[in-house]
Amino acid sequence: MTNATTPSVPPGWYLDPAGSQRNRWWDGFNWTDHFQDSYSVTEVLKAPEGTKVGTAWIWIIALAPLVSMLSLLLVDWGSYFNGLMADPSSSMRAEMAFLTSPGYLTAVLGGWALWGLTIWFAYLDWRALKLAGVPRPFHFAWVILANSVYVIGRAVVANRRTGRGLGMMWVAIAVIVTIFIFEFVWVGWMMTEMMSSFSQNYSSY
Repeated sequence: MTNATTPSVPPGWYLDPAGSQRNRWWDGFNWTDHFQDSYSVTEVLKAPEGTKVGTAWIWIIALAPLVSMLSLLLVDWGSYFNGLMADPSSSMRAEMAFLTSPGYLTAVLGGWALWGLTIWFAYLDWRALKLAGVPRPFHFAWVILANSVYVIGRAVVANRRTGRGLGMMWVAIAVIVTIFIFEFVWVGWMMTEMMSSFSQNYSSY
């Protein structure tokens, strides 16, 4: 290929004959000064046959959003609405009473604690997969965005590496659907509570 008078090799990227370990462009007649990195064949990432990908941690992560969902039931929304409607001029007082109520503080602080624990559980799950022989499992840091992001991504990658583990993706989807239905019902209940408080406090006027 170094013979400029014999265009027998078609133009293309070829390993540099000068030994630079890069690809060099052959224009069909001469070697040009254009280079690009030489990439080896992509490594096939497969876990050993029979590798198990199920852990207790992934189940906790997948179901944790249901705990956050149920924490909304700890908050006394009825008292909050009644406080606002009974004396609109003291709305600030009603809001402070609501924000410092045991139910609200439990829901908020519990939510933050659960988020921190979820990150830790994701790390333990990621480490367990590596110890089991799963190459390059889905990184645990994705759980910071959302539990479902980690669970679904982990399921897809684990399935590619081992041929199993995709069931957790459907668990995550089922949790998402459950939360959506709960929030729809909860918003409807909230609206009912608001209207009830409004009618009770203004019917006497």
